[in-house]
Amino acid sequence: MEEKILHSFQINEQEEIRIVCGVYEGKPFIDQRVYFKAEEQGDYRPSKKALRINPKYYFELKKGIARVENELSRLQG
Repeated sequence: MEEKILHSFQINEQEEIRIVCGVYEGKPFIDQRVYFKAEEQGDYRPSKKALRINPKYYFELKKGIARVENELSRLQG
């Protein structure tokens, strides 16, 4: 499997979200996954909390995120 971390950010002391692009079994993917800090070694491990999509749906996802941004702006006044 080939993958590249494009962005990551902490959501609390024990977890971070990573956005990754990669190829698995010859098929490209975009993955957004929660990683947790392993207690025994302190490194981050992938959790089951994830959204993995085919890149052909990227622009649809982007449209949805733009709608979320608009709604958050409206709610925050």
